[in-house]
Amino acid sequence: MKKLLCCLLAALFICASCSMGEEIDTLGIVVGAAFDKPVNPGDINMTACILRVSGSGGGSSVGTGASSGGAKEYMVVNSEAPSFYEAQSRLMLKVERRPFWGHNNIIIAARDVNLKPIIEAFYNGYEKRGSEFVVIAKDNAAAALNSANFMGNVGAVSVSEVLTMTGQNGYITDVNVHELFSKMNARSRAAYVPYGQTANGNFDFLGMCVLRDYVFLSPLSGDETIGAMIVLGDYKSGGISVPLTGAVAGAELLETSCSVGCSKDKVFDIRVKASYSVQDVNGETDENNDEVAGRVDDRIKMMIESAIQKSKDLNADFMGFSDDYFKKYACDMPGGLAGATFNVTVDGKLMFKGIEY
Repeated sequence: MKKLLCCLLAALFICASCSMGEEIDTLGIVVGAAFDKPVNPGDINMTACILRVSGSGGGSSVGTGASSGGAKEYMVVNSEAPSFYEAQSRLMLKVERRPFWGHNNIIIAARDVNLKPIIEAFYNGYEKRGSEFVVIAKDNAAAALNSANFMGNVGAVSVSEVLTMTGQNGYITDVNVHELFSKMNARSRAAYVPYGQTANGNFDFLGMCVLRDYVFLSPLSGDETIGAMIVLGDYKSGGISVPLTGAVAGAELLETSCSVGCSKDKVFDIRVKASYSVQDVNGETDENNDEVAGRVDDRIKMMIESAIQKSKDLNADFMGFSDDYFKKYACDMPGGLAGATFNVTVDGKLMFKGIEY
């Protein structure tokens, strides 16, 4: 009886495996999607980088790589339609496979594209996970799918790899569909996302940029980006240049934390704790340790204040101060950021590595 049961289970497993294999053969696995300005206003102009695995190997319009099941074949296909799902259906007619979005990791949109219907489709779609990275392209978004990094991966893969690596260090931080949807539906209705461009066949990150109501407003400078990241708790570690008397210090921010308090009359107290080390000094200076620490604290404060000023200039609360206000007082902040006062305090700890004064 046991032998019979084992045979039946084995037969079921083999049948299920064959069925699953046949289903995979009918899928076009999307590994990246790009959205550009449509020819017809209101349409969705979508380009997808699609992977299929064929047991017989074969070539690729984008690139190939070894696989235990055969060769990896990538195809970059474009379609335009009045809705996301019709554009997806038109993709299926071109590749003769049903697009499968469960493994997609990246969404790249040109800065002149309204992201609202796109992000909502990914957020609500049954195959979407909400964990896809969102990136804004300065120019043509579809060009990023044909780019490559030094590892030779197709653009859709290399861009998401770079975003994954920058989580520990750098001037950019990843933002996914779920996070962007939440920010666009919060009181602030603003957020920052990674920003880049395709040049000489490579996709280069330029930093972060600001969106309000799913629409691109402006890129952020390096100082504005770091200031915002510190306030939002997104900054892990990285290097900054700090002016000294007669010299410039290279400082590494090892750890930062920020707390935000606010009063009913829109006075915000931003308190930052930071630890940092001085890695090098370009020039001669006679400043002592306390003076150097004060210079680093002032530099951090200046970066945060520059980010706040940018949010006021754009009328885009991408650091979420209006959300902090609502959580405390259960009402909208009157007049938004206009007329709000920000007091920034930095409490830093200087740690030296190989530098003595």
